[in-house]
Amino acid sequence: TVGGAQTIIHETGHAPGLIDYYSNPTTFTPNKGMNTNDMMNDNIGDHCGFSKWLLGWIDDDHVTRIVVNQDGVTVKRDNADAEHMASVSQAVTSLDYEDMRQQGSIVAISADPALLGSEGRFSSYYVLQYDDAVGNQSVMSRPMLRLYRVQAELNDSWVFTHSNISSTEAHNQVIELVDM
Repeated sequence: TVGGAQTIIHETGHAPGLIDYYSNPTTFTPNKGMNTNDMMNDNIGDHCGFSKWLLGWIDDDHVTRIVVNQDGVTVKRDNADAEHMASVSQAVTSLDYEDMRQQGSIVAISADPALLGSEGRFSSYYVLQYDDAVGNQSVMSRPMLRLYRVQAELNDSWVFTHSNISSTEAHNQVIELVDM
């Protein structure tokens, strides 16, 4: 059955290290956790860009990194040298949304310069992803641009320091939907 296959896909996602993205069911409050279709949230649709990046299913050359700090805005894409831009709005308007749609690429936005390196995926940042209502995402009624807040720091045992399941506070979750 479809439900059985979806459960197997969800549970198989745990084998390489993905965690549950839904909120604790005993303290569920709307607008906490992913609050949208995702295989690690409600067993529906596809894995989100954050999961795919963690698992290496999105290559670093398909991750645009925007870092905002006291030195200005730095944009790094396609493993090319970083570009300096005047503002976040200039960086966001320079994005190729058609490429995001076709390549399944994502945008990671942070104030931490560590994001520019590969270790940056295990830090705090925002992920912007474009989902088309086709294929694994055909469950969606329309294409969507979604923004997630990610807190993917690891402790000394290589375990996430935040959790969607054990936390009752949205600001302590590994991933939460900010806007779509």
